Amino acid sequence: MNIKNIKAKDLDEIIDIIADEIFEIKITTDKDEIKDLIKKREMMGNTVIPGSNIALLHTRSDSILVPYIGIYRLINPVKMRSIGFSYEDVDTILVMIARKKEDNTILEMLGEISIALVDDEEFKDTLKTGSIDDVKNIIIKILNK
Repeated sequence: MNIKNIKAKDLDEIIDIIADEIFEIKITTDKDEIKDLIKKREMMGNTVIPGSNIALLHTRSDSILVPYIGIYRLINPVKMRSIGFSYEDVDTILVMIARKKEDNTILEMLGEISIALVDDEEFKDTLKTGSIDDVKNIIIKILNK
């Protein structure tokens, strides 16, 4: 898990930065596949959590070596498609990537984190401003519920 402040002009640049980083830290063997999968998933919609300025980018790929969670805080917010035809300024992106043949326990944990993204205000606030230890602690709290 990591937290990174990034500067990007649009979602494509954000996805490029994320894929490049997870390739560099040896989370994936194929950054181009990750870029394509995230873009395809985002085109399906529902990545922005309404009213939160947070987006969830997630996918599953055989090129992933270990499950990955990353928090990317945008120096300048980027407009992303929200529910319907509306757009929202996003300043925080939660990235979760797992293997296609991932262990069910891991998938359930990622699902709990996704649910908390909608339901848990403390979690959303921690994603936006907390330290890496703060984020780890709240994720542990979410998973222990």
